[in-house]
Amino acid sequence: MESWHDLGVDFSYGYDYFVFHKMKRLVLKKDKNMSKDISLILDGWEYLPDQLTVRKTMGLDGKWKIQMRLDLGLLQMTLHGRPDGVRPFGYESLLEYYQEQANSWFQDTGTDDFELNKDACSQLQREAVQYYHRYLCLFKLGDYQLVQRDTHRNLIVTDFVKHYAPRKRAAEFDKYRPYIVLMNTRARASMALLDKEFTRAIREIEQGILQIEIHYRCNGSR
Repeated sequence: MESWHDLGVDFSYGYDYFVFHKMKRLVLKKDKNMSKDISLILDGWEYLPDQLTVRKTMGLDGKWKIQMRLDLGLLQMTLHGRPDGVRPFGYESLLEYYQEQANSWFQDTGTDDFELNKDACSQLQREAVQYYHRYLCLFKLGDYQLVQRDTHRNLIVTDFVKHYAPRKRAAEFDKYRPYIVLMNTRARASMALLDKEFTRAIREIEQGILQIEIHYRCNGSR
């Protein structure tokens, strides 16, 4: 089958630029027979099994997206807000929704015994995985500030579940804390190195190591 390259399409402004405007024209036509085949998007973007293959591209809505290449296609995520672009119950994410639920419970009852049930924990865990995929991609792209943002967010949800969920369910989140702290620390240290603030970079690494050590001590591991 002929590719766009074979057909002599002009890519002088860049491949992503071409794909964005070509797909936008197709969408604006609202052609009922338009194929949903993603070959156009994957054409020329090889899957490399031994490394994380990521790119940043403009979406049809004019906003930047992050794409991660998979063997059978790709994952696409928004750059800001919840990675899948959904606003559950009108909130930026389920974390904000359940935080508001916990706050309303406290306002109504005067107690802090709000509890996250099994379904809520499962939803929050699936959502946290979305942010995990995004901060891995962001690290690959060298956007350390946004890596710090997303890892910090997942640490917040880990603390939130630990406070409001039964111990067994909370443990499913807390076991990933060392890795999240690791990535958060790498992002902070990387930003310091880019600023040539080497002492700050060392301090960030030492603080990250300390947090991980405290976690294992509190959980009976060394």
